[in-house]
Amino acid sequence: MAIVKTLDWRAIIARGIIAGIIGGILIDAFLYVAQILPAHGSILGLWQFVASTAIGPNAFTNPNSAWLGLFMHLCTSIAWGIAFSYVAHTRPGISNHPYISGLVYGVIVMIIMDIVLMVAKSFPSPTVQSALTALIAHCIFFGLPVSLYVSRAMRT
Repeated sequence: MAIVKTLDWRAIIARGIIAGIIGGILIDAFLYVAQILPAHGSILGLWQFVASTAIGPNAFTNPNSAWLGLFMHLCTSIAWGIAFSYVAHTRPGISNHPYISGLVYGVIVMIIMDIVLMVAKSFPSPTVQSALTALIAHCIFFGLPVSLYVSRAMRT
């Protein structure tokens, strides 16, 4: 006989929102330090790139589109955080191994987001360095913090 366990959606969503915000801030901070700052760019340019997936190349000529990009990035990060929180709540092995699951989740997020960028025709031609930076960003500065936060929050 199967046992049906009721999910605590309030906890799943709350933990996912916080985890997504943490991951979103950390990945942007890493990308700023690793890619934008050395190129003497602005974080607003990163957010304009995000906005360009929705409104096209006009995002790069309108400085206000950066705020749309920031909002889109925040919503996307929160959605990924909630998705991880749900998976961790329904599969205990995920939350019991946060380091492995976080790194794997980062790879999954990176692959799916790259597909989204390809479909939106916003995917720049990757170099070895940019691909490695993206992998580090998604695994260590997004997937891992999301996993560690959700796993720890589930234990308290």
